[in-house]
Amino acid sequence: MKAPKSDSKKISNYCGILGLSYPNSKNENINFIKELYRKSLIESTLWSVDFPDIDEDTFKNGNIIIGELPHIYNSKDYKENQYFKTKIPQKEGSKSWEIDIDSGSIIKKYYENTHQKQIGTSMPYLKKLSIDFGSYMMYAPKELFEQLKDLYFDNLFDSGICDYKKIKSDEDKIIVVFCNKKTFDKNEKLKFPSIFFDVQELGGTFELNYKDVFMTRKDKVFLLIAFSSKEVENTIKLGQIFLYKYL
Repeated sequence: MKAPKSDSKKISNYCGILGLSYPNSKNENINFIKELYRKSLIESTLWSVDFPDIDEDTFKNGNIIIGELPHIYNSKDYKENQYFKTKIPQKEGSKSWEIDIDSGSIIKKYYENTHQKQIGTSMPYLKKLSIDFGSYMMYAPKELFEQLKDLYFDNLFDSGICDYKKIKSDEDKIIVVFCNKKTFDKNEKLKFPSIFFDVQELGGTFELNYKDVFMTRKDKVFLLIAFSSKEVENTIKLGQIFLYKYL
């Protein structure tokens, strides 16, 4: 359905969003859960999302569960004593759930003369973790692309095993990385460095490793992290991949 001209700009600001953004004075009247509650269709404004296990070759649908705590409807995967509370900053115009990151790092392990060693680097530019429930890809600052390039992708780019393109997206150019399925085998994937986010308010450290960041499509293996081309960016946006791993 095409929106009326007078409302098209207003509607486009929320295009594709079910209404699960953080409610504030600007947008609480379009919050899906609160509308259901106001109409007495649900008895509680509790809601959660639940995703199946990761499958590198298949997109899988998740579920939105309204009105019950996770440990009640899925006692196998959720425990009440594992819950944490965190403060979500209320920013004007924000449609995201954002969490402050205490620190971030990238660690690459390798072998030298049969001894395992590691090298790493910090991510001081990274300040926030944004949860986007509808996004399968992850979106990160340009600085992370440069760091992963130095630690991992440089040789793969030089040898033609992997490549990247810049794709126009809104006011940005998104960097997308892809590799040749025939030459980019499991041994190459295993060398991918692990990315860590330390969020003490949520109980510790979250990790993304090679199992979380690659997806095969036909003859290509895609990195599931796309990167902004903008010079200044301090947020990594995580969606279904992150939620698959950290229920």
